[in-house]
Amino acid sequence: MRRILLLVCFALGATLSSAQSLTQKISYHAEAIPLKTVCEEIAEKTGVKLAAAGTLNSMLMVIDVKDVTVQDLMDRLAVAVEADWVHEAASIRLTRTSTFLRKKANEAYQKRLKAFTKAQKEMLDSLSKLGAFDTKAALAIVKETESLQTKPADEDEEMKRYERISELEGKLPKSRLGERVAVSLKPEVLAAMKKGDRVVLSTTPNRMQQPMPSSVIPAVKQFMAEQNVWADVLGGVPEPNYEDEGGWETAQLLSYRRRFTAAPAKVLLILTCGSEMSASVSVELQLLDAKGRAMAYLNTYISGSSREDYEVPEDYEKQILKLREGAAKEEPIKLNPLAEEFRAKLSGQYFSEQDEAEKKPISPELRAALLNPEKHDPLKFGATDILFALGKHGKFQLVAAPGDFMVMMALYMGSETALKASELLGMMLMTKDEDNPAVVDGEWLIFKRADFSEMAEFGSINRSALGQVIRQAVKVGRVSLDVQCLIALQEGEQSYWSLYSIYPSLLLDDPASQSMMYRYGRRREASREMMQLHGLLTQSQKQALINGGRIAIADLTPQQKQIVFDMIFKNGESITPPGQNEFDPEMFEEEEDEEDWEYAPQEPTELFPNGLPLDAFITLELEENPMVQIEQTYEGSGLHTTQQDPESIGYQLAAKEVGSTDMEMQEYYRSIEWKSFRMAKQTVWNYKFNLSKDAEMQVPLSDTEPTGAKVKRLEDLPSDIQDLIKKAKEEAIKEIKEQRKGDGGGGGGDFSSYSIKYVLDRTFSECERATTHSSRSFAFLWL
Repeated sequence: MRRILLLVCFALGATLSSAQSLTQKISYHAEAIPLKTVCEEIAEKTGVKLAAAGTLNSMLMVIDVKDVTVQDLMDRLAVAVEADWVHEAASIRLTRTSTFLRKKANEAYQKRLKAFTKAQKEMLDSLSKLGAFDTKAALAIVKETESLQTKPADEDEEMKRYERISELEGKLPKSRLGERVAVSLKPEVLAAMKKGDRVVLSTTPNRMQQPMPSSVIPAVKQFMAEQNVWADVLGGVPEPNYEDEGGWETAQLLSYRRRFTAAPAKVLLILTCGSEMSASVSVELQLLDAKGRAMAYLNTYISGSSREDYEVPEDYEKQILKLREGAAKEEPIKLNPLAEEFRAKLSGQYFSEQDEAEKKPISPELRAALLNPEKHDPLKFGATDILFALGKHGKFQLVAAPGDFMVMMALYMGSETALKASELLGMMLMTKDEDNPAVVDGEWLIFKRADFSEMAEFGSINRSALGQVIRQAVKVGRVSLDVQCLIALQEGEQSYWSLYSIYPSLLLDDPASQSMMYRYGRRREASREMMQLHGLLTQSQKQALINGGRIAIADLTPQQKQIVFDMIFKNGESITPPGQNEFDPEMFEEEEDEEDWEYAPQEPTELFPNGLPLDAFITLELEENPMVQIEQTYEGSGLHTTQQDPESIGYQLAAKEVGSTDMEMQEYYRSIEWKSFRMAKQTVWNYKFNLSKDAEMQVPLSDTEPTGAKVKRLEDLPSDIQDLIKKAKEEAIKEIKEQRKGDGGGGGGDFSSYSIKYVLDRTFSECERATTHSSRSFAFLWL
């Protein structure tokens, strides 16, 4: 009994001692060092044994506190890294327990559930306001569309016109169907989806699909009835002319005229929680006939964002102006020499209009730091001084677990002027929601390990991997396809801009490499996976493909096979009949074109219900094309590099000389100023995934390598390239004049290949813009 009492007293004494230790005061400063080191240094200062678990140990911390209790500091560290302190026998450990992770997952689920419920209610309200879609409503849409075909000269009026066209599109049967299907889905199902999830539902499900919800079929029937009304009304309206002054925006409203005479044999509903829009779910609907041909294809996005407004606030510019006025007399943030040069070089590369001759190379000190990110962490000269300044300005106790996105503070909107603490902090706190990484809690300023796109955690790029990539880029003198493959294999997530794009462009000081990295950062997920596969193929595998051989998918390594599986089943890549370049449903619309196609619908699980076919194989077609790297400016913008083939250059010269059939593009071409030219060779790796005798998928990868010196004039390019450009220019001039002649001078002749490219580029651009920046759903029907 006495022994038990002694043990109890000892334990109680240890607990009291620990509690007293946690109330002691500490002042502490950490400059982008690992959390493991932070815990060790706090333990040395206070005697409180702290530790971190697993990957938390390598998380970089920026801390500047004075006279705070150990307990308060521990509490804020837990908030910053999103973890819990657990008392153990030897130490107090910062970790993410299963209970903590379940709590965070439930919080995320509840936020998404609330957001989806709200989005569906807004859609339902929007549908109720539309009223019935009958002949009268259809005629009203046609009449207003015709009134909008004249494009106003005033930019504000043009924006109003565009917004009204979008509103009219929302009244069409295709958009109504998208919203009806979206609101019929259970919000609990949408909220439970995680990034990368893909669910396929079918009216005749196979082993890889789920049964179609009963609520979808009535929506499909209503759509078909409304579409028939729309088709009847459009029967008395002339075919739309994409080349009219009103542009393609109004023409596409009147372009879809299909009548439905039979119900679809099968309906597929595909829900995808994609990586590019992790807060949203893509809702795809496919109506297929008895032969598996697409009768209709619809793609709608429904937002799961917890934010009140996914876009920039309406008074954003006024708020920024107010912040800058308040910071006018404030002393700029003083940065260390590396940070100052780093920021200046970024500003000069992305924003400055300096001529090439005026740009100075980076210093040996900055070059050494960039080449060795393992030793010279970018947060130290990219964000740490700024974070300290923000804390001092507001007299805050600072605790930050900055992700690499913090480096981009050097590129914030006021980058061409001096950094002011109040302005920068005000901008960061402008979005006042729980997902904002910047949190003010009384006297504390905390930066959580998150970014501005609602991802649960945005970690830092592996410094060793970054070093490997940028040293390889410097070795070959450019961002080659091999380097891009390294990046695709090394990175976890690709941000809008990342250190992978900043570092090579600064070290190489090459606008072409900068442009290449920018395009890479914007590529779709499937392209990144294709680069991963390209990087994983052995030299013997690639050589076999180059020699005209094939690789059986069954013979790939498990890692290679998984990438192929994800590309085909998770990214919605278009699978087409052999010999067809792309899926074109219109080829099946006319009766004379309805041959006995064994067409595989876009959803691959319909064709391969049990996974990848064992007899599938990969082949390769290698192309080499002459390219010209052109340094150019546009309406006073900074110098940037574009890569064009001789045909494209010829068309631009034609548009400059005789004008384009499209006024907007004509103005664009005439505003471009070419500064220099450099010959290059483009190598295109056209990978073909031969899945069966009836279906294949093709994914191209390209690599462009400079082959000549810069010249100032087109006339200084090789004579054979000049001949190609001259020929293309002559053909383009002839085509433009024929178009005008065929339309009486106002455009509207045959759809030229250039016009088609422009329309598709604009359409895809608008789709990307809308689905990236809007909290509402946008429906696009490709028929």
